[in-house]
Amino acid sequence: MKILPGLMLCALLAACQQTPNPYKEESIPYPPAPAAAADNFDRSNYPPPQRDFGLYHSWAWRNDVLPAGSGWVSTQLFIDSISASLDQSGLRPVQGKASPDLLVSASVLTRQVEIREPPRVGGFYGNGPYGDGYGVGVGGAINSTQQVLRVQIDMYDARSGQLVWSGDSAEISGYGDAAQPEKLREAVTRAMQSFPVQ
Repeated sequence: MKILPGLMLCALLAACQQTPNPYKEESIPYPPAPAAAADNFDRSNYPPPQRDFGLYHSWAWRNDVLPAGSGWVSTQLFIDSISASLDQSGLRPVQGKASPDLLVSASVLTRQVEIREPPRVGGFYGNGPYGDGYGVGVGGAINSTQQVLRVQIDMYDARSGQLVWSGDSAEISGYGDAAQPEKLREAVTRAMQSFPVQ
């Protein structure tokens, strides 16, 4: 009885080998691409090319607008700080009627913020007229007013007008601090940290 299924399987295999293959080896060429395909290149599928910052050597203020100061930061102090930081990055102010490589815009904002520190807990131990003692004291919350300095620097390619680099920083500058000009220079330097120095 077990021989019958084996014979049937052999008969089916023999029938399959005798059936002609309906698939033929042939290929049809692809139709030519439409003429508009050459002008319809989708750049969003590809990463932008790496920008060569070594091509940038000179700069000028964008739209010939000098950056304004804010609060205790005078306009001249801010301009001097930006210019010095650009100089340290290898960028020089454009000379004469030459065209700059970069256009720079910058802004500074100073504002006062109130900082609330949590209550402080402390212990004490001492000898008194009634013997030794230990206690715990809780101080009140301390509110202090600080000035926060925020600097933003943007650079544009002078030929294309495209934004090529941007940097910003925020720093607590204290209140009534005699070292505030140095705090401004530190904030500008921090904002320029990510600029690729050539």
